[in-house]
Amino acid sequence: MQKTFLASLDPFFDGINAKNYMDLVKVAKFFGVRAMHFKIQELLMVSTKVALIDKIEYADENGYEKLMKSSIERLKTGADIKNLHGCLKFATLKETTKLRIMQRFLDIY
Repeated sequence: MQKTFLASLDPFFDGINAKNYMDLVKVAKFFGVRAMHFKIQELLMVSTKVALIDKIEYADENGYEKLMKSSIERLKTGADIKNLHGCLKFATLKETTKLRIMQRFLDIY
């Protein structure tokens, strides 16, 4: 009961996850809190609950090199890259990001 109550007061009570990280991003952008962006980046780097394409998209939109590098390094096989390429969000990525992903593919093979 107490946990549910606290979670209703603080949407980030249970930590960052696929459901709430975009809300945290909106808060950071609205208030212009740069430190919050860095914290989001750090949390996303270790999160297993947020999809890799979402991490890459966030890094792409905000220019976060550390998160982008970490996310691209998680692509270990050609199948990983093929799955990423099959996502609808892949088409919205900047060309430089797509090139980095393709470079990762070449590095693997």
